[in-house]
Amino acid sequence: MLTVGRIEPNKNQLSLIKAANKLNKKLIIVGEAGNGYSNYEEQCRKEAGDNVYFWGNEMNSCVLRKLYKNAELTVVQSFSEILPLVTFESLSQKTPVLCTNR
Repeated sequence: MLTVGRIEPNKNQLSLIKAANKLNKKLIIVGEAGNGYSNYEEQCRKEAGDNVYFWGNEMNSCVLRKLYKNAELTVVQSFSEILPLVTFESLSQKTPVLCTNR
């Protein structure tokens, strides 16, 4: 599984980490803490098991494209999103997207 975006409570990475741990699924989180959310990122890192990998924002579009292409699934687990660019980026690499209904 792959999720891409700022690490912050609205993006809800913590719930996804808990689900990945419970299901014993590999999860790659691409992004860094949004302004003022370093404590939330710390909480996510503490909850993460050996199956969760954190990648910062320091990558080029070629690497990100490969991450999308090789992911089993891209997850958009936010509490509130209109239609994130992540959806289009993932689908452009023929990788399915799982979104919340929010």
